[in-house]
Amino acid sequence: PTRPHSPFPASVPTIYNFGDKVEVLQSLQKPKKLTLLGSDGQSYLFLCKPNDDLRTDSRVMEFYSMINKLLRRDAVA
Repeated sequence: PTRPHSPFPASVPTIYNFGDKVEVLQSLQKPKKLTLLGSDGQSYLFLCKPNDDLRTDSRVMEFYSMINKLLRRDAVA
């Protein structure tokens, strides 16, 4: 069964608040990882890195997040 999908939802989440902590990642440029709390109740990670293209870093973070979720479901995997 398929679910209906709306590529342009009527309402999009907005920033409701910021997380309490900022994590400084251990790499050459010391990027900062923030947590934004959305008006929809979800948490969103945001990476701040000076003078660099964040698209690749964002994809890697999404990949790691997906792997972590899968491992939480089935730790034997």
